[in-house]
Amino acid sequence: MDLHPTSYLLNDAFTFKPIGSHLTMTQCSVATTLTAPSGATKLLLQATGSIDVRYTLDGLVTPTSTLGFVLVHDDPAIAIPVADGVTVTMIEEAANATIAYQWAGLPA
Repeated sequence: MDLHPTSYLLNDAFTFKPIGSHLTMTQCSVATTLTAPSGATKLLLQATGSIDVRYTLDGLVTPTSTLGFVLVHDDPAIAIPVADGVTVTMIEEAANATIAYQWAGLPA
């Protein structure tokens, strides 16, 4: 796909081509790292149920129940752009959080 850099950015921002399966995680009482598959440019992420989730993106800081970005339960899913070196690490704020996620990339 030969696109002008601006068109490429807009195409990436407004398209969603799933890579792999939609996944649900119900056990993250210990910090859990999500590994991006080859070709992934974004991660669609949502905390469902009744428990908030914390996450970090740098691979250096481990989230805790009080540290990290907050993914508020039952809020709409968010799309996180991912590039080489981005490490998504998550932990639940309390027991029994449910996290739904889907990796995505650019259409071929």
